[in-house]
Amino acid sequence: MEYYEVAARWWADKLREPHEEESNLEEPNHPEGSLMKKFQEEKLEGQLEKVDIFEKLLSKIIKEQVEIAEELVIAVDYKQDGINGDGEVSTMYMPHIIEDALYKAGIDYSSIPWRGIMWISSNNVRASYGSFHPRTTIFPG
Repeated sequence: MEYYEVAARWWADKLREPHEEESNLEEPNHPEGSLMKKFQEEKLEGQLEKVDIFEKLLSKIIKEQVEIAEELVIAVDYKQDGINGDGEVSTMYMPHIIEDALYKAGIDYSSIPWRGIMWISSNNVRASYGSFHPRTTIFPG
């Protein structure tokens, strides 16, 4: 597989097979990881064919972006921004390339894990589930 296919597969696999440790907000074994895993599974039930479309779209976008800039960082983050009169206010931050691929595939953006970061170049792809998780080299494999 090429670097852009490996990178896109990593994100798509997070939709196909959500895991608690990948969804943690703050640290390993954070209790909200279980909640996110259940939420993701419910959102994508019966829609796995859309994940294949997402993977293909994202792969193409990553390849195009790295050919232009040589390096790319994709980071998704969920933060509680504060409290207003209605309760907590939360925001999901994600780059437009993830958002575009999700939209074109017909997948709700909230299905993506709450945290994840990836560093991509044509000869190296590293990923992490968040600041409390180690970086893992996924390409070359």
